[in-house]
Amino acid sequence: MTKATRAQYTLEFKEKAVRLVTGGQRIAAVAKTLGLSEQTLHNWVKAASNGGLKGPPTSTVSAEHMEIGRLAAVPAQVDDPSVAFSWCRFLLRFFIEKFERQITPIA
Repeated sequence: MTKATRAQYTLEFKEKAVRLVTGGQRIAAVAKTLGLSEQTLHNWVKAASNGGLKGPPTSTVSAEHMEIGRLAAVPAQVDDPSVAFSWCRFLLRFFIEKFERQITPIA
């Protein structure tokens, strides 16, 4: 029997998850949306409030790819409209943050 490997999340991914919780979303909803355990997310929120949130220094997979991969499986699992709405809001925020730096105004 082989030992299961633990998932490693980038600091950026953890910070975005914590931001959703501190922005008013419930831990349970955010954890379900991102495919995390509620306890893991709770630990991240607690660590962030103490200034000790850490992540691996580098990652071979970007935070964007991790989030898109996790969120790709969510629509098939969503039965509750409030979870679907939270998922859509999260995706919208994600893409706004990602692309707002790349959009140049038309003069």
